[in-house]
Amino acid sequence: MIRKLTIQKTEEDIQVRSLIAFDKGFAYSCRSGKVHMFEREDKNHYRRRNLFVIQDADYREIQDVPLNIVQHLSVDPPVEKLLATTNRSQIYWVPLWGPSISAVSSLCQ
Repeated sequence: MIRKLTIQKTEEDIQVRSLIAFDKGFAYSCRSGKVHMFEREDKNHYRRRNLFVIQDADYREIQDVPLNIVQHLSVDPPVEKLLATTNRSQIYWVPLWGPSISAVSSLCQ
């Protein structure tokens, strides 16, 4: 008996939208409203430090485009805050060196 194998596609967006490097590591946005941050441990080794999440608001999606997709990332000059912009035309920020990944952080508006 031959069975047909089907592959289910997920609708989740896994495209890297923005990537920024700084002296102590790097951050990138991937998936809707999620920013991953890695901290440099030595020359060639990075450790996942934090996952920041922009929460969905009660907005209706416009033309099937999620409004919390991160478009741009930036770090302030003293490298203390991570800034993010979204399709909502909002700027969000979060302290870079707060608690570790054990406490998932939300970006502040």
